[in-house]
Amino acid sequence: MQLMAKPERTFGLIVGIEKYHETAWNVPGGGPADDALKFAHWLHQHGVPKENIRLCLSALEENHQLIGECGLTVEKATEQNISDIVTNFLSPKSGDLLYIFWAGHGWITSERERRLFCADANERNYQNLNFNSLLVYLASDKFQIRNHICIVDTCANFPLLLRGQSGELPGKTFFSGQPRKDK
Repeated sequence: MQLMAKPERTFGLIVGIEKYHETAWNVPGGGPADDALKFAHWLHQHGVPKENIRLCLSALEENHQLIGECGLTVEKATEQNISDIVTNFLSPKSGDLLYIFWAGHGWITSERERRLFCADANERNYQNLNFNSLLVYLASDKFQIRNHICIVDTCANFPLLLRGQSGELPGKTFFSGQPRKDK
């Protein structure tokens, strides 16, 4: 299968989180924010309009100069903001291709659900997106962009098991809708 996506009909949700509400989770060195900025820049250099790129960053203080140099609008990498982008901005768009790029922390639950942690996560409130439910949502009749490329640079640790805890890990789950029936 060959995919032909016009740049003006291509969208990007680019997330880079290195600074978390739970400061012990911070990622020193600037990798996630820098990688996200590079990916957003690559999309724009290949003709994707700035208004089609949603760049959500949480950078450490020493990396804020990278943000100022990017020339793109930078948004908060919180659970609520990212969820709103997916459901209210991207979902109704008609397009050829959606890129999702995510760099930061991630976990896997005992049910093998992959979770992507947002910048507002902490030990008392694990603000995260259920990546499995996001993939189901993208393939449903509720999402209009037909093709998706997801690049996720996170761990798939199982830390609840390591701490002897059990139970559900709450997080943002997306409405599944009906499976899309492409013609």
